Amino acid sequence: MTIYAVHQHNDREGSPQSPLEAFPSVERATVALQLRSRKQECATFYASDKSETWLKEPVAFPDADMTGFMRIWRRKGSDPQPDPAKDTPEEVWRMKETGGVTKCLWAEDTLGGGSAPQTALSPQARRRKALKALADVPPLTAEFQADVSATWRRVLSDLVQDPEVEDGILRVMQADREARS
Repeated sequence: MTIYAVHQHNDREGSPQSPLEAFPSVERATVALQLRSRKQECATFYASDKSETWLKEPVAFPDADMTGFMRIWRRKGSDPQPDPAKDTPEEVWRMKETGGVTKCLWAEDTLGGGSAPQTALSPQARRRKALKALADVPPLTAEFQADVSATWRRVLSDLVQDPEVEDGILRVMQADREARS
């Protein structure tokens, strides 16, 4: 089985992507994504119309980072190679924060929804998205604030270390309590 892949170097708009590659195994493709994400260099397995070209010398991937991902097509030896512009990928492989690779079906990709690849949000983007979602959550009431213990506030402050996010968490807790009452 050949693993065909297109490596999107990172999740920034207009980020570079590699040409179609034909990896001889799942392991080689997995390690390639890890090396490119962590070390910004790796051997390549470029696929052309006539053959597969393995460049053993490391190639630089200066734009690659942990937000990068691979669109994957699995093919048997007798199957034609995919056309990335026309053929829907079968899988998406993404880096985990721990350095491993997570593999999921294209249609079940929770980050991309199977329609367009999207990667995990950066901590700053996650914060902006969460605070934007809080726009409709009512402000804290004096009554709710009086019920929150000093220990809980201290723990929340130590864990979150962001006053706006702390306020948002308390507002969601207040709204949840009111919804259950």
